[in-house]
Amino acid sequence: MHVAWGIPQRMSYCASLVAACAIAVRIFRGRVFPVAAVLLLGACSFHSPERGGARIPGDGSLGNVLAFEVYQYIGAPYLLGGASPKGFDCSGLMYYVYKRHGITIPRTAQEQSRFGRAVGKNPLKPGDLLFFSRKGKQINHVGMFVGDDTFVHALNPEWGVLTTRLSTLVAERAGKKLNLRWKFFHARRIVS
Repeated sequence: MHVAWGIPQRMSYCASLVAACAIAVRIFRGRVFPVAAVLLLGACSFHSPERGGARIPGDGSLGNVLAFEVYQYIGAPYLLGGASPKGFDCSGLMYYVYKRHGITIPRTAQEQSRFGRAVGKNPLKPGDLLFFSRKGKQINHVGMFVGDDTFVHALNPEWGVLTTRLSTLVAERAGKKLNLRWKFFHARRIVS
């Protein structure tokens, strides 16, 4: 039976491997097992082959690689004008992730909303940029679609970088919920 894992399952799988490596290195006091740790970490790479009936974790497209990358910044702080792991604003997060993969996109959400190719809400692909408006036609926010009706974005100083369901636009963290008062404006595809 073939099971395709979503990004949260991939991250959990990789986190388990990292923990196992850390324990192995601690138990064997860093002797032979650093090499084994590297091999185990390689097993959780984004381009892993099928194992035990589960496809781990993706097709290797640049969009999936970008989605995997942005997912790693969940929990990072929000910083107005920020474009580094020390702090991101919404467009700075997109700028940083694309730049790390050799693609320079404009810096602001407004400029990013005119970059790339317009795509409909269905079907979105990982790596697509999603734009939101509070009122009228002005773009106020951007996030990256990562699959499974989910996008990653830098929300504000209280919430930082997090995931949100596109269908509900309700941010959730540590038992708290925040109804985002935006409307989906459009999506842009930067990479195929």
